[in-house]
Amino acid sequence: MSIYTDLTEALAFVKELTSISDRDVILSQKLKVSAGKLKADTAIEGVTVASGTIIYRSYYVSAKALQQNRRDVSIKQADGVTFSGLVGMIDSLMDEQLAIDLALDLDVPNGFMATTDLDGSMNATSGSPVMSVIAG
Repeated sequence: MSIYTDLTEALAFVKELTSISDRDVILSQKLKVSAGKLKADTAIEGVTVASGTIIYRSYYVSAKALQQNRRDVSIKQADGVTFSGLVGMIDSLMDEQLAIDLALDLDVPNGFMATTDLDGSMNATSGSPVMSVIAG
């Protein structure tokens, strides 16, 4: 697990995970607005960290940066063929962040919860059952 309380270290880790090296200001801002706070004193890698400490959520920011990176935009579907692109990596990063958030019992800002369905695998087009109710 890579857990950061220092913004500079968190930014360096995001850049390492994503290979995005030219957006420091944007990535730093994303790290700041999506950061969580410890709800209670917590032991992290053998060190007790005080409640209220800011934890920068580098896996979340990496996943969102890759998802939004215009340079990696590609065809999603062509004549029944679906391309995965970075979906697996993005989902893996979100899974990692979700595990950290739960393990540390982080207070995460509204709208920044880690989700593991970025690829839409739980929607109707993937063949998963969906219930529709029409009331009239």
